[in-house]
Amino acid sequence: MGTRVANIVLAIGLFCYGSYMLVAGQVAAPEGGAGFFHDVPAWIRYGGYVALCLMLVSRVLDHYDKRDNESVYRTFEEIAIGAAIVLFAGATIYCKLDNM
Repeated sequence: MGTRVANIVLAIGLFCYGSYMLVAGQVAAPEGGAGFFHDVPAWIRYGGYVALCLMLVSRVLDHYDKRDNESVYRTFEEIAIGAAIVLFAGATIYCKLDNM
């Protein structure tokens, strides 16, 4: 039960953090610790937060789904993590190229 609760709390926390930072107009850039993402890079990074939230929620749903389809959830988890990595990297690259 503890892991499922932790996944839900983390998903809600990530979603709230990303939403707040987006509404505030800037998303923190922890890579290197300097600056914030604004505008398009902020939205791209927010997409990464949403992908991670969906992955965490899917882990909980998999536990309660009684059908024998763990492979579907595992595939979704891998796609969501891959999408988040691509979105986070894409936001960073976009921001770096935009500042050149």
